[in-house]
Amino acid sequence: MKQIFGTIQEDAVITSAKGKDFVKFTLKTNAPYYENGERKRGYHYYNCAFWRSTSVAQYLTKGKVFQVFGNETINAYVNKQQNLVAGLNFHVEEIEFPPMVDRKKQDVPERIQEPVEIIDDLPF
Repeated sequence: MKQIFGTIQEDAVITSAKGKDFVKFTLKTNAPYYENGERKRGYHYYNCAFWRSTSVAQYLTKGKVFQVFGNETINAYVNKQQNLVAGLNFHVEEIEFPPMVDRKKQDVPERIQEPVEIIDDLPF
């Protein structure tokens, strides 16, 4: 099983195929490459499908980062402009949700500085 870590490109949608509902979303991963010895920034886009449950769709929203586990396939086809194109597909078996962070501003008590009494007569 392969794992990929990336950013959701648009809100997930629930769709169906062969009479079964599934969640569809696109995940963008970093894929740097070198050109003339210089590191360039590149990306891979995975067309993901999650078949286990559609209830996760509400959490898979644009800009969020997720790690998914599953199997990768490549799809090659001729588009409407008669160009040969390829796409990366990912059959998602598991989704790892990022840790929850309370983004509300928490009241932090103000630090009070008091003088510390220094004792010189230590017993050792």
